[in-house]
Amino acid sequence: MVGYELYRGGVLLGVIEHTDEDFPWHLGRFVPGPGFDDVASLFELEAALLSGGRAGWDESAWRKVREEIDGPGLRLVECDSGRTLERPLIHIQLHDAWWR
Repeated sequence: MVGYELYRGGVLLGVIEHTDEDFPWHLGRFVPGPGFDDVASLFELEAALLSGGRAGWDESAWRKVREEIDGPGLRLVECDSGRTLERPLIHIQLHDAWWR
């Protein structure tokens, strides 16, 4: 299995074990690190906006949350190769992660 580390700025948010593909998305199991506590509410809000749980789709609200998530330099680093994906479009809900 391929593993990834998710960083925001210099803070490790957690580790993702890549489990499957659903083109164009990669799917994985997210194991949060201590740094995730500070941004968990942003990912929860984004998930709610995506599901329409906040009175329907509001693209401007979603973009604002994404900017907050991405702002300090969100990146996904492949553990084996060190290959880095800058500003991945990643969604985290509980222990599920999907990105492209």
